[in-house]
Amino acid sequence: MRDSVRGWFVEYADRLTASDPGHSRIRMALSGVVGMGSALAVEFLLGVLTEAKPAGLLVSMMLGAVIAMMGTMALSGLTAGKAALTALFFPVAVGVGLTAGALVGNRSTLDLVVFVAIMFVAVFIRRFGRACFFYGFMMWMGYFFATLLHATVSALPGLLIAVTVSAAWVLLLSLTVLRINKNRALKATIRAYDAQARTVAREMVNVLESSPAEERRFEHRHGKLMSKQAGLAEAALMVEGWSEDANALPPGWSGAALRRRMLDSQHILDRAAGSAVALAGKDPTLVARARDAAEMMAQRDDVGARAAAEELAEMAGRAEAIDGDGWIPARHFALAVLGFLDLAQKALSPTDEADDDEFKPTAMLAMGNLPGSGAAFKDVPARGTRWNPAARLDMVTRQAIQVTIAAIIAIYFGRMLSDTRYYWAIIAAFVAFTGTATRAETFTKSFNRVLGTVAGLFASIWIANLTAGNVGLVIFVILASMFCGFYLIRISYAYMIFFITIMVGQMYSVLHEFSDGLLVLRLEETAIGAAAGILVSLVVVPLSATDAVRAARDAMFADLRDLLKGAARYLSPETSRPAVAETGPGTGGSAAAGSPTHPVPTEIAVAAPTASSPDGSDEDSDEESEEDSVPSTLVELDAKARALDDRFRQVALAAKPRIRPLVMGSRSLNSRRRLDLYNALAIRSRALVVGIRSKPVEHPEYAATACLSLAEVAERLMTTRPGQPMPELSKPLEDADTAILQSLPTSSGDFHGDTNVLRPLAHLHDLLSDIAVKPRNS
Repeated sequence: MRDSVRGWFVEYADRLTASDPGHSRIRMALSGVVGMGSALAVEFLLGVLTEAKPAGLLVSMMLGAVIAMMGTMALSGLTAGKAALTALFFPVAVGVGLTAGALVGNRSTLDLVVFVAIMFVAVFIRRFGRACFFYGFMMWMGYFFATLLHATVSALPGLLIAVTVSAAWVLLLSLTVLRINKNRALKATIRAYDAQARTVAREMVNVLESSPAEERRFEHRHGKLMSKQAGLAEAALMVEGWSEDANALPPGWSGAALRRRMLDSQHILDRAAGSAVALAGKDPTLVARARDAAEMMAQRDDVGARAAAEELAEMAGRAEAIDGDGWIPARHFALAVLGFLDLAQKALSPTDEADDDEFKPTAMLAMGNLPGSGAAFKDVPARGTRWNPAARLDMVTRQAIQVTIAAIIAIYFGRMLSDTRYYWAIIAAFVAFTGTATRAETFTKSFNRVLGTVAGLFASIWIANLTAGNVGLVIFVILASMFCGFYLIRISYAYMIFFITIMVGQMYSVLHEFSDGLLVLRLEETAIGAAAGILVSLVVVPLSATDAVRAARDAMFADLRDLLKGAARYLSPETSRPAVAETGPGTGGSAAAGSPTHPVPTEIAVAAPTASSPDGSDEDSDEESEEDSVPSTLVELDAKARALDDRFRQVALAAKPRIRPLVMGSRSLNSRRRLDLYNALAIRSRALVVGIRSKPVEHPEYAATACLSLAEVAERLMTTRPGQPMPELSKPLEDADTAILQSLPTSSGDFHGDTNVLRPLAHLHDLLSDIAVKPRNS
């Protein structure tokens, strides 16, 4: 079936859709090409009307195209008023750079000093918001053009007219053909979510085709399944981001209702994934039917998947009667598949559940995408704060200092190689600190820039020979390269640079300056700038990836603490800490099980200690701020569960350079294991929230006790350095274990009516225990 043409088409269509939620990548690529290409035509028409000289016309066209390219990104997703206000200052930003460059003239030393100062200011003003991020780039680009072309003061009016026309044109485009329809973007993101859900089902097939006996293969496939589940959470976060605008929502839906539907869908898929992992290697007949159901679900054969799941449920019932192997995960898998199919059938049906007029998304989108590391880790301090005052500055100021020093190094060594092309080294040093936060990210980006330049060099030479003398074909290659570069940049920065190198080769071909030696020189200058960026990121107020991971991990534990306290508040609002029997370590003892009236030890009734006071005491201000973040309603619990997904995304973002092969191809298994544990925490927390609102809890007082005990563990973990032994956590872990067991029947160790809440609590207990008891996992 998998080898059929339809199966192949569906699989790769889903993979393509899932890779670009909301069509943000293709939208950015098309916007860049349309903006750049049309601006070239507009500037050409302006030059013809003003009877500009060929040299001046070419300069105006290049400058206008660059401004249009950056302008389309700057105006993406803005309202008409904000877009007009932002575009109004495009000519101002470029004009500052152009004027500075023209006034400096050909005075070499002053030229370089001002260039470095412009770079510092361009980075420094990023603190004032998204618009200033692009203004800084445009100011830097204006100075670059002025110095590169040796612009004079007399040429400024013509250049400023070209910039103004380009800004007006790109504003017109952003308000018309490039305007984002948020309702369509949300629908496209939901389709991407569904496609990602189908890819999760495909990974379930792979897991079911393996066995725990094949340890390495099974662990690899299990890891890929968890990775797809994390991708599903990111798609859900993007759905939430687009839901901020009530006009984007489907009729009859609220943002909170859509969030709840996504949480329910994720929870069902999480159950199916967990059951598939538990079922692998069990009864071959059950595994085979489960595999069929998962494969049909992956190929969107929902009718066949339903039939297979129903048959699997019947087979599991027969296996239960003879105490067969694997009937429990088989039944859970079948029910999860049926639940997902039921939910998929009514995916577009309106609902008034979880209505909330003041919906606030847990993750705000930036240009149609989730925020990057710069936004996530802007408050993480750099290394060396004790002895280096600069390390105490905010991230934007630190990066401005880093860019300045890197530029000085790039200029010094770049000019030793070439007095005329050293600006390539400056560009490489400048962009090394754009979109990065940690020194590991800077290294990765700089390395990818060199890698992309090397690969693009050979492609550029070959393509330049094919397009030589054909202006139309050259323009097509330039625009196609721009499209491919923008579309693939989020997959790897190396792809972007590969296509930019091809584009640069075509531009120099038009200018009749193309040569193999010129591209080799560009590679050498790029390597100098990249090396300068890497060196500075390592020694000048460096931000460690380890510190970023620690900060994101601590924030995740803080949100987990708040979620657990909120769950306890919702489950048992009248009881702070109910009776928990004092028992020995481990299971909590059989004497306590099934004893709802067991007395409460005084020390257990104390509220969990806060980060500011581990001994249980706390200042009023800290207590108030913590209480403000504790959810008290189901809607707020939903929001906190989604916030945990975003926290895990930030942890994974910070840890990415540590778990992906770099130059030496190394991979940190411990980092991967820790990520899997944090991912599992988000999954089980989501299950807890869904379980709380699925049915009334039979023994809410004990579930509340377990929640508060686990909240104490999460709080202690967030105030403890990773790798540090935490024996003091054994007590709250035992309390949680005892409270969970007290909800079980005296005669049986199986869960009963409270299973939807107790099972995720038990899983959270095991995960937190694994992190606390095994420090390498923290």
